[in-house]
Amino acid sequence: MKLKKNKPAYIIFCNISYSWVAQPGVPQKIFQWGNSYTHTYYTPVGFIDFFSNMGWHAFWGDDIKQRHIDPQSFIIVFKRNADTASAVAPHT
Repeated sequence: MKLKKNKPAYIIFCNISYSWVAQPGVPQKIFQWGNSYTHTYYTPVGFIDFFSNMGWHAFWGDDIKQRHIDPQSFIIVFKRNADTASAVAPHT
């Protein structure tokens, strides 16, 4: 898998209704693998939350701790952890 081989500095995950949102009956393997991979090798450095009234709010760095509302849709920006730069991803 190129993602594991190339070890990108950043990964962006979109949970938006017109993106790759999991639908009933759709295989969940990519979502499960992506969740495990990003939580093992990356740290969230940004959240962009979207709300039904078309409003949005972005949180970066330490401001992420202020994030307390559960949005309808969101984007997470992950940055690769320095201590895992040479690590091998778990095999799934």
